[in-house]
Amino acid sequence: DVNESVTHSVWQSFFQDVRFTPSLAQRRLVESGRLGRKSGRGWYDHAEGAERPEPHTADKEQPPAYVVAEGGLGPAAELLTLIREAGIEVRTEEEDHGTRLVLPSGGDLVLADGQTSSEFGDVVYFDLALDYRAATRIALSASQDTAPRTLAEAIGLFQALGKQVSVIGDVPGMIVARTVARIIDLAHDAVAKGVATEEDVDTAMRLGVNYPLGPFEWDRRLGRDFAFDILDEMHERDPSGRYAPSLALYRHAYANDRREGTS
Repeated sequence: DVNESVTHSVWQSFFQDVRFTPSLAQRRLVESGRLGRKSGRGWYDHAEGAERPEPHTADKEQPPAYVVAEGGLGPAAELLTLIREAGIEVRTEEEDHGTRLVLPSGGDLVLADGQTSSEFGDVVYFDLALDYRAATRIALSASQDTAPRTLAEAIGLFQALGKQVSVIGDVPGMIVARTVARIIDLAHDAVAKGVATEEDVDTAMRLGVNYPLGPFEWDRRLGRDFAFDILDEMHERDPSGRYAPSLALYRHAYANDRREGTS
């Protein structure tokens, strides 16, 4: 209920900007008195002895004998080292796909980019991680058009890297990638409006909210246009405005394009 109140305050302060629209699900929880630990039940049952919720974990699958890396993997490039260390052959092709692995099934394994699995047929998306070596769980997303063998190979690949795997629905932007992109966007918007400097934002989010990296540190690590591209793709699929990249993030991405001589 405290969080829900703050959410409404922020929404009103930004003149009911659709990007800050409060969660209806959270409102229903508050109205029904499910306030978390203070009432004994919220999203979960906090009563003593209650069963702890556990994330869905995929069954064991065989890893693929090899993968084909077309181009680098962008923010997920560390995965190539981990795959080799796991004894899985990495074949490379000089293609500018940036975030794509081709599995023996012929299906693709792609870093979340704001698009959906159902748009491309035999594809599995994997989520962003701050540190793929340290991560203990990876989320995968597939559609009804993803071949069972492709999904099994993707699951087996990450399991061979020592990760537990959760398979979620066909969600554009997945979970971590979408969340980080939104945070980076809001950070750029705040700086453009004179709320704080980039350094101040990073310091506040690390020390005040206990983020592992500040938004601008994340932005630099992820590389050019990562956040803008995800939000732009999501906005195309959900034109409500909730995921529309801010003008500040657009300018940031466009300036990068101009500096690199692209359009």
